Amino acid sequence: INNLINTPALQEITKFLGRTSEKVLSTKQEYGLTIPNIDSSFVSVNYHSENQQHPLLSRKQPDKDFALVVAGESGSGKSVYSVNEPLRYGYNVLYLAFQKEDFQDDRGNVKRCPKLKPEERCWLDYVQLVVDRYDQEQVDREPLFRLKSVLNSHRNGWAKTVRDKALERVSAGAEGQAKTWLSGKSSSQVEKLAIVLDEATDLDLANGLVDTCRDFATEKRELSKELPLVIVSGTGLDAIRTGGHVGTNPSKCFLVTITGPKQSIIAEALKSHERFGAAVRASPGGVFSRILMTNARMYFRGVLPVLGLEFLKVQVPDESEVQEILVQAGSSHVLMSYAVRKYLISNSIQYLDSDDRKALLEQAFTYHLHKSLSGASKSLCPPLKHRIEGLITDVTEMPAFKAIKKNGEKIFEKGLARCEGTSKALKYLACFGLTDSLERANGYKFEHITSLHVERFMMTKGYKVWKHKLKFAWPPKKTGNSTYTTATLIPKLKETLESQKEHEQKNLRKLLQRMDANTGDGGLFHEDSKVCVIFSQGTLTAQGGDVLVLCWDGESMKLISIQCKHFSKWEDKINKGWLSLGVPIKGFVGKARYSDTGLLELCSTIQKSFERGEVSVGKRVLALSLPANELKKLVIPTEDADGKQVEVEVWPKEWFEPTISVMDVNEEEEDDDDDHQNDGDDVRQ
Repeated sequence: INNLINTPALQEITKFLGRTSEKVLSTKQEYGLTIPNIDSSFVSVNYHSENQQHPLLSRKQPDKDFALVVAGESGSGKSVYSVNEPLRYGYNVLYLAFQKEDFQDDRGNVKRCPKLKPEERCWLDYVQLVVDRYDQEQVDREPLFRLKSVLNSHRNGWAKTVRDKALERVSAGAEGQAKTWLSGKSSSQVEKLAIVLDEATDLDLANGLVDTCRDFATEKRELSKELPLVIVSGTGLDAIRTGGHVGTNPSKCFLVTITGPKQSIIAEALKSHERFGAAVRASPGGVFSRILMTNARMYFRGVLPVLGLEFLKVQVPDESEVQEILVQAGSSHVLMSYAVRKYLISNSIQYLDSDDRKALLEQAFTYHLHKSLSGASKSLCPPLKHRIEGLITDVTEMPAFKAIKKNGEKIFEKGLARCEGTSKALKYLACFGLTDSLERANGYKFEHITSLHVERFMMTKGYKVWKHKLKFAWPPKKTGNSTYTTATLIPKLKETLESQKEHEQKNLRKLLQRMDANTGDGGLFHEDSKVCVIFSQGTLTAQGGDVLVLCWDGESMKLISIQCKHFSKWEDKINKGWLSLGVPIKGFVGKARYSDTGLLELCSTIQKSFERGEVSVGKRVLALSLPANELKKLVIPTEDADGKQVEVEVWPKEWFEPTISVMDVNEEEEDDDDDHQNDGDDVRQ
């Protein structure tokens, strides 16, 4: 291959090189499923250069050469690109993937990158400040880069040791002419050689490999007629640029980001394939397959192999029926969960225990939430800006978010998130699958998304979460022609609520029995426990909050009331959502008092049912499907109907990340009819 001179020695060398990368490119059978062949044209690529020129057409003289860094989330197609793309441009490929043993010493102890001394770190930070200062200036920064290289010499030496151990491991599998060639003692040379250093997920390792790439290429100069190309591939390496982790000298690094499968190319390439043609066409129609196909590994190793199973098409001659069956299969949680499970055992996170994996997914969830809220707060004005900043503070104080920095941004190294452009498949993982589609003119879908997002949010905060449907509405729809200002309305409402209490208490005690049955000897409510119950209203016409969240934090029990509003654009009637939370706005005190009465009576009912101390009203939250920058006319009241201070929060669309965008089908939402229709009848249609 690749224009080699046909000699026995070169034939032996090229066969050996082909074996090093055959696991990346060859068709496989896994668990009885056939995996389709893929190549680098099947994935979308972003070249991080001014002219977007292909890196293999941009190589310069040896002293100006660079390492090609291939980044992207786990399963995005980095390994395939790193091997297949050089082959397309006439290179031979020597492929090696770093393994755990490459990081171990002779005694089997893992040796990590040496930490900088305080004075070295101080100098390095200072030099980086100077480099950043002159980033846009026409100044020769090479002396600064040389100084950085000296300060990073321990890191570079460690990276060289790890790289050499991996090469020794690969060399041990070579024989004859190939072994001689690898040692640099052969008279045979291939024309062009690319050395792929895959699974370089440790940022210190990747930076060290980049910093020493020119020396390494020169060291291996005897292997090929042209200077070898060094390719460093791994998850999380887009942080080399976006996180300021430049190897030492940015001219030594050409960053390529793999962003996911390129559906149009895949559809064209496989449209006539006997096994996978119909599967490719059906994938975008399935509820789960359309999410999972945004990650190449889940798509090619999970979705397509499952939808390509022959038994799904047995005795179905009509192609349209086949498509319908495959779309249904792509909407089956049981069938599509294989793609998720296969993903979890196909990369470095397979070596983590379940608790560590769960913790990393919680970190990914809080990362997306924090990133979304931070972007929303930049262009806002008080008082909404202050409210969003309060939400950001709440997230930053969560243990899962603090662990992101403490663990050295491991969520990026493990490929569970990207600095930019995380796939919907990985967001689905971060949500634990707790998500739903936001449909047009369907306010109840938004309520469901709110409930699911709160569930995942509270899980991430360390709460044991339960879900339960109330038997009645709290409060129920107002009946008759009386107005909210009628003196007899509230007494009549209290009579109605009193008649509900006994039946509701029986309903709640059954919930309590179920919760206690699943709790250890320590009991359900104790000082070290964190318990959360997410309630939905008993009827669709309830005039209180749509989602009610009972929280026990070890000290007190509070009931949070959430009113959900789903609109495609701002309308002034959105402000009336506060009324269902018992918070009045100008001219509507009676409505707010009506809702507040129902909320207070529900607290009393829960208190008598659980018998775990006082249940008080917590935050009153207005949840909106509109982004924060469209809420300039939003009123934020702070007092209840009696003029007492209440705690309120606003959750704009950004607060619902990553939950709300996982199943986004790019449809514009229309207004729901879940509004207060007029001054006399505050009900949901």
